[in-house]
Amino acid sequence: MPTIFEITGEWQALIELLEETGGDITDPAVEEYVEKCFDDIENDLERKVDGYVQVLNELKARAAARKAEADRLAKRAKVDLNTMKTMKERLTYALIGLGREKIETERFKVTVANAGGKQPLTLDDGPLPSDWVDVQTVENPAKDRIRAFLESGNTLPFARLEERGKVLRVS
Repeated sequence: MPTIFEITGEWQALIELLEETGGDITDPAVEEYVEKCFDDIENDLERKVDGYVQVLNELKARAAARKAEADRLAKRAKVDLNTMKTMKERLTYALIGLGREKIETERFKVTVANAGGKQPLTLDDGPLPSDWVDVQTVENPAKDRIRAFLESGNTLPFARLEERGKVLRVS
């Protein structure tokens, strides 16, 4: 079976033939040839389009099934991550409560350490002074500027730096 591009080429060749003859197909041999070309090209085109649509439908169904499976697995991964987070928090609190910040097992070395990164920032509820809001929207506080200002030893009546939390490191 010809490809969709070959069928298109056959249509174009037939159109060019008709243009060369000025559309005159009164010669019985030319008329028979043109009719046979029309029939062959039309049949090939219908079968090819039918095949294309069948493949498109199969791809659509397969994509939908894969998306559903990906969504299902994403939900399961989220449950696993939430369970992991809860277990890490419980282990961290237990070790802190026992006064044990380092434990080495046969397979793992576990350390409770101070969290790094940016120090947590808490903003009080209510509107912020306009000097401490990014220009885009009032609801978008300039947290980096506020944090830097507080880290340099200054105080603000509406914001404060919080203590860093604890993290559990396993190596």
